[in-house]
Amino acid sequence: MASEAVEQDNAKTKMRHNPFRAAGRSFQRNASNLEMLVAFLPNGDFTGILCGALTFVFCAAKRLDEVRNKILNCLDSLPDIVEETEEYVEIYDDDPRVWKAAEDLYLGILDGVESMLQWIDKSALERAFKVLTRPTTFGKNVEEDTIKQNIEGNVAKFRNVVLMSQHKHINKSLKALKEQLNSQLKHADWVRDNPKAEKLVTKAFITLDELRSSIGFDPKVNQRDMVTSMIDAQKVCPPEMINHAMLALRDNKFASWLQSNESQILFIEGRMKLSSEQEASSPLTMLSCALAQLVARQSERSLPLVYLCGQHNRQDDPYSGVSGVLRCWNSLIAESLMPRDVDLSAINLSFIDGVRAQRLDVLCMLFRHLVLAATDKVVFVILDGALWLEVNRHIQGLGDIVLFLSNLVTALNQQNYGVIVKVLITHPSTSNHARKWLPKECILELDDVR
Repeated sequence: MASEAVEQDNAKTKMRHNPFRAAGRSFQRNASNLEMLVAFLPNGDFTGILCGALTFVFCAAKRLDEVRNKILNCLDSLPDIVEETEEYVEIYDDDPRVWKAAEDLYLGILDGVESMLQWIDKSALERAFKVLTRPTTFGKNVEEDTIKQNIEGNVAKFRNVVLMSQHKHINKSLKALKEQLNSQLKHADWVRDNPKAEKLVTKAFITLDELRSSIGFDPKVNQRDMVTSMIDAQKVCPPEMINHAMLALRDNKFASWLQSNESQILFIEGRMKLSSEQEASSPLTMLSCALAQLVARQSERSLPLVYLCGQHNRQDDPYSGVSGVLRCWNSLIAESLMPRDVDLSAINLSFIDGVRAQRLDVLCMLFRHLVLAATDKVVFVILDGALWLEVNRHIQGLGDIVLFLSNLVTALNQQNYGVIVKVLITHPSTSNHARKWLPKECILELDDVR
């Protein structure tokens, strides 16, 4: 309807149909250029009056052209607005607020189109008379009431309602995730046969507080990272992408990894096509952070150690790289232990110098020592966003860490150390090295989860 009205209006201005209207339309479009020529008229009594009259006419012509262009631009944008509205209504069809906002928008569009078509259908003589008598206010009702209020105002209102509904759906997904994880954790048998033995306090070269200081990683950084990552992931990742990542929780491999009484390692490969912002805080980041929070609340025996690569992907970040990963894990587990829990008598000055120098082999030995001290604990070792470490300067170190963790898991299962380690590594895209480091049964591909 709107397109037909615009075509009819354009047809009226064709030279063969209506030469006078065509000339008038051409005059309106070129009024700005013609107005510049007034400055070149010579000064004089008569020419001064002529200049004033021409300036007045040019202003009126420009105003006519300006209002008409705004109407045409508004009409051109309506198909995109309607298409976008239909898509959002289909996605959030269970939210009555979205339906109400869509109805208001459609009614506003209909009222707006009717008013704009009435303006277009007015005779050229009527419009010319009004713009000459009211050059500055002509067309204000079309601009303010029709375009801004009926259409642009309702578009803004609809988008705000959709944004609120989007956050509501994400919160529902997180709630469902928490309920599912709680159910799985309740079925997990974490009871150990041997009670925790009290360890003798032995004279050591270094205290636990001094060891924490030597590691050089503030545990508070980890908490800030998790909060920031979850907020960023909800901002940059669509709800359907987050929901797709959460399907991993339904897979048998994930359930076995979570509930088993043995130490295990699981590598989740997202195979998702993401932007750089989404890679830093991916849907799998949401899964990692939510899992860490839930296991910590579920049982005092659960100890989550989370490193989020996307929060430390800059070269100048003091906590970046594979050494940053182990410093983070060592810091978090050291913070959870009491001095009586860990025997530090075997640690000497050379070892501490290696920790301070961030030597990867020394940090691995320290991590093993601290993990074995966490008896009666289920330690969740989570590395999120491994793609940031699958680059030339970090790939060798990442391979060493995966091999170290794999050997640690095997050793814990072979001997009764009184501690369980659950290693979770996530890669939102496609890993080029996971299958070189780990057997197929340790890798979970999201494409295979339904």
